[in-house]
This record gives sequence, C-alpha cells and structure tokens, in this order.
Amino acid sequence: MNRKLTTWRKNRKLGDVAGGRKWPKIEDWIINREHPLRPPVAGDNLPLLIEENPSRDFFFPVTAQEMLACLKKFPKSDTHGITHLWFKRLKKKALLNFRRPLAEYIAGSGVYVIVLYPWPKDMLLRFGPHRPSTKILRSYARWTTELIHQDGGWFLRWDSEPLRDFYLNGLLGHEIGHHQDPKLLSKANARHREETAEQYALQWIALTSKW
Repeated sequence: MNRKLTTWRKNRKLGDVAGGRKWPKIEDWIINREHPLRPPVAGDNLPLLIEENPSRDFFFPVTAQEMLACLKKFPKSDTHGITHLWFKRLKKKALLNFRRPLAEYIAGSGVYVIVLYPWPKDMLLRFGPHRPSTKILRSYARWTTELIHQDGGWFLRWDSEPLRDFYLNGLLGHEIGHHQDPKLLSKANARHREETAEQYALQWIALTSKW
C-alpha cells in the first residue's frame, strides 16, 4: 500500500485540539497545536488519508483503508465534514511516555482531522508507577482485563483482535463524538466534551462491537 495516499501541504496556522483519547485517561484538555494541513480543494475525495511509517517500536493495528471503511458505517450526519484521517508517527521515546495520546481530534484552519497514533509492539498499555483506577480499568474492560505489574510499572496486556476492535470502534467512535459535538472549544467545557465523546463511543460500541 502506498503509505502516502494523498498529498498534503505545510501550513503555519494553528488548529485547536478539540480532544482525544489519552493513554491512561478519559479526560482531556484543549491545547493549541500546529498542524501541517491545508483545507481540501474542490474535487478531493474526503476524508483524505495520510499514513506515516511508525517507528520500529510501534505499529498500526489497522490500515487506513480499514479505518475508512469503518468510518462509513457511522451515521453520515455525524461524520460529515471530516477532512482527514491521519495515521501519525511516534518517536521511540514516546514508548516510555504513558501520558501520550492514543488519538486526537483537531479542528481549525478549515480542516477537521482525526489523528490516530500507533501501538507499541510489545502490546502493553502503560500506566506508569501508579495502579490505574477502577474507572480507567472499566473503560478498557470490554477489550482486555489482563492487568500486570512489573519493573515498577502497571500495564494492560492486549491481544491483536481486541486491539483492532478498540481502534475501529473505541478510538474512532470517541473522535467522531468530538466531531459531532457542537459545543464551542474552550478549556471551560473540555471535561464535558470528553464525557460527551466517550458516551458517544460507548453507545456506538454497544451497537456494533462483538467484544
């Protein structure tokens, strides 16, 4: 598969990160983040797909084409206007950063982007030195409950098929939940936006997921 499925151009304008599923957390806060994307032009087949090669310690459990096919299963009214699906590379040092995002939704400068980040090849979801809360574990329990403690850290171990479902329905559903949420972007409503997006994802998962 051609890793770069469509052209994209650099842009110095800012986009707002409207939210996204964090590594160990459900809550998120809005920050400004530069993005290198320009709005699509007439005739573009949306959403545009961008694939970057993951580093050697990471991989994408699903392909861009699989994610696009899953996106089309959602109600068109909820996905209308999404301009890009971006499979974004992570550097090796991110493997140790247990607070890095799993996915993000970025809106601004005429683009509405769902960003998906790769998964570590050791199949471990890292939580750092503190045991994750019951609330956090419950949010992943549909896909895995194998909590382990080793080398001073806490981890959830994943298998390949539940992980695929998590990307296709859990992560994608959460980010679509952000996209269809009409509330204005501000730090004042960031927590509520995250809760709304998570509820949207849970409703979608209940309808479609086999896990």
